[in-house]
Amino acid sequence: MHELRSVKSQYEIDAIQAACDLTGKALSAPEISKPGVNETEVEAVFAHEFIRHKGVFAYPPIVASGANNNILHYGQNDQVCKKGDLLLLDVAAGRGNYMSDLTRTIPVSGKFTRRQKQVYNAVLRVFRAQVAALTPGKTTKDLRTECEERIAKECVDLGLLKMSQIKKQTPDSPRAPVLHARRVASHRPRCA
Repeated sequence: MHELRSVKSQYEIDAIQAACDLTGKALSAPEISKPGVNETEVEAVFAHEFIRHKGVFAYPPIVASGANNNILHYGQNDQVCKKGDLLLLDVAAGRGNYMSDLTRTIPVSGKFTRRQKQVYNAVLRVFRAQVAALTPGKTTKDLRTECEERIAKECVDLGLLKMSQIKKQTPDSPRAPVLHARRVASHRPRCA
C-alpha cells in the first residue's frame, strides 16, 4: 500500500488540487489578517470556507499569533492577534478524502516590519535553494545537511548566531539552533 500511495491518478491529482484551491480561497479572506481578530475567529473563517465548499479540515488547525507561534503544535487558538504580531497558519482543506497541507506566516497588520521582512526573506531564500537542490540521486541526509548549512549562514547573516557558535557544535551537543547533520541523520530521515 505504501508504494501505491506515492503514485497518483489524474483523478487523485485533481482532488488534491481542489483541496489546495479551497485552502487558497480561505487564506485570501480579508478577515484573517487584521489587528483585534481572535485566533478562534481566524479558524472559524477557514471552517466557514471549507464547509461552504464541501470541504473539511485536513488536520487540526494551528492558528498562532505573537509568541504563540513559537509553540510547537500550538492548538489553543484563542488569543487576540495584535498589530505588529506575526500569525502562523498551519491549516488546510481536505475534499473527498484527499488533503492539502499549508503552513504560512503572515503579518497581522498586513505588512511586515523591516526585521520581520529580513527573516521572512532569509527563510524564503533557504526554501527556494532547497527546492532547486531536489535532484535525482540526492539522499534526504544530503538535503538535510545542505539545508542546515543554508540556515546557519542565514542565521549568521541576520545576527542571530555567530559562526563560532556553529563551529563549536558536536553531534551530541549542538550549541545553536541549527542541529548538526550527523545527529539528525540518526533520526528518521525527512526531506527539508
